[in-house]
Amino acid sequence: MSILRLKGFSLKADNNLILENVSLKLDSNDFVAITSDQQGGKSNLLNVIAGFSLSGANTFTGGLFYKDKALKSRFDQRFHKYNEIVFVSEHDQLISRMNLQDNILLPFSYHGELCNMEKLYELLHAFNLDQSILTLMPEQVNDVTTRICLIIRSLLLNPSLLLIDEIEGGMNKEEHNNMIRIIDKHCKDIQCAVLSTTTRIESDLYTQTLKIENKSFIQIEN
Repeated sequence: MSILRLKGFSLKADNNLILENVSLKLDSNDFVAITSDQQGGKSNLLNVIAGFSLSGANTFTGGLFYKDKALKSRFDQRFHKYNEIVFVSEHDQLISRMNLQDNILLPFSYHGELCNMEKLYELLHAFNLDQSILTLMPEQVNDVTTRICLIIRSLLLNPSLLLIDEIEGGMNKEEHNNMIRIIDKHCKDIQCAVLSTTTRIESDLYTQTLKIENKSFIQIEN
């Protein structure tokens, strides 16, 4: 059973046709990157898969399946737990009145569940961050650290499908490559599929790298 499957899938954004009759399948442990020219629609695709259609701007036809169950909108996703499909948007931010630890733990406290704190400390170490950073407020850290905190939170949720918009998030090449390695290792441990958008395609950890071009997916060799 695939984690995510598009079949005969077409996508419109603001009435502009982005994808037409495409197919895509992600299994556990797959790490697929999607790129496009500027305004090419890759972020629109992730929003639709995540179940968000901003002001009705993104619409699709055809098949969109999570674990062989059809997805239509965010409200049709009640058959799976809140943490099964996790979306890290390019525009996500931390809550200003909460320190970094409380921001990271927010989904757990909201749902009355415990977080694996050992895993949190392990991920901080992997990103070369000291535990003391958890006491800082969002305005005390830079954009890259904010992005790392959002990624750590998403990994701690142990999703089946992780969607990441603009995975590099302002990072330099070394930081980006380290991010890819950490995500790949953690998601393989939990049998998670990852679909990300990116402007960098050089990582050999991607199972596939696809470009949205001429309303189709074009395979790119890494």
